[in-house]
Amino acid sequence: MLLLVLVNNLCVHIKPMYQLYCILKDWEEPPTPDKIAVTSCKKKLDGSTKAEYMKKLENVSENIKKVFEDQQVWARVSENHLFDYLCLMYHSTGTMGPGKI
Repeated sequence: MLLLVLVNNLCVHIKPMYQLYCILKDWEEPPTPDKIAVTSCKKKLDGSTKAEYMKKLENVSENIKKVFEDQQVWARVSENHLFDYLCLMYHSTGTMGPGKI
C-alpha cells in the first residue's frame, strides 16, 4: 500500500520521475550501452523512436489514472453499503449497532 501511495505522489507531483519509475520497473535486464547513451544525452533519439517512447509513457500514465479512478468508485460503493447496513440496523433494533451511538 505504501508503494502505491509513493507512486501516486510521483505521478501527481513529479511527472518525469514517475515516468522514469514506470520504465525502470518493467526492465528485466540491465540497460544497454545504447540506452545509457540516450539517457545521458550523449545520443539523440530519432523522431519515430522518440514518439514511440512518449506514447508508452502516456499509456502508463493513463493506466495509473484508471486504477485510482476505479479505487475511488469501489470506496464509494463500500461507504454506501456501510450506510445501508447502519440504516437497516437502526430501523430493526433502534440502535446503530452493538453500542448506542
